[in-house]
Order: sequence, then structure tokens, then C-alpha cells
Amino acid sequence: PNRTGVVVGPGDSGYVDGTDAGSIKFTTVNHIAIHPDGDWVAIADGGNHVIRRMEMATLEVSTIAGSRRRSATVDGVGIEAGFEMPYGLVWYVDANQSDVLLITDKTGHAVRKMTYPGLVVTLLCGNGGVSGFADGVGTYARFANPRGVG
Repeated sequence: PNRTGVVVGPGDSGYVDGTDAGSIKFTTVNHIAIHPDGDWVAIADGGNHVIRRMEMATLEVSTIAGSRRRSATVDGVGIEAGFEMPYGLVWYVDANQSDVLLITDKTGHAVRKMTYPGLVVTLLCGNGGVSGFADGVGTYARFANPRGVG
């Protein structure tokens, strides 16, 4: 039988990382993506403008990219990066055999990528904050509220 239930969190919104599954809080979980090694999941917490990591074995949650204090499309490493509303997530392995997380930044109107390990977040296509519809390469492409990826 299919079952749905709460894995972590008390059920109300907020922003709390940690190891106590009952205290962890999210604002808007838009998507999750299981890392290729199967040991953890990436979580797009769009309302807090962050990507979070949840360990499968312990349910520990930590913020790995973005900052809830900044809603902006900013390239950077880990919490120095900025998202407007991370939404869709999918993992792939690049030509260098590195794990890469593709992230749609919904209200940033962009597709971003985060390398792992390293947590380097960069703009892949779109133009952070500029909405539109246009085919193109890199920042010449335009999106309006991209959601799904993969």
C-alpha cells in the first residue's frame, strides 16, 4: 500500500536546520532530488530561498546553498549563492564525472547548476530576474517562472 506521512518537521512553516526531526522547519518544499549515491536528498525550500540537504539515515537537515536573508539570483559557493525561489531539481553526472544539481529558480526566471562536491552555484541559462520567452544560449535565453526540470 502507498503511504504518505511526515518524515521531518512539526507541520508548520519556518526555517530550522538540525538533527531533531520534530523541530526542523521548511517554508515551501517545492521539490526533492535523491543524490546519486542514495545517502541524501537535496530539497528546494523555495520560501526560504535555499537548497537544503537531508541525510537519509539520520534525517539531519542542513542548508547547503542560498540564504534565507537574500532573495536574488547570485552566483557563489554554498550559502554565499542566492536564489529567488528554487523550484525544480534533478541530478546528473557531467563529462568530468562530477555530480551536478540542476535547479530551476522560478521567480529568478533562470536555470542554475550546483556542483557537488564544492557547492558552486552558477547561472546556466536565463537572465536572473528578467522574465520572458526567448530561445538562446546562456543569458540570451528567457524563461517565465520555470518550474520543472529533468
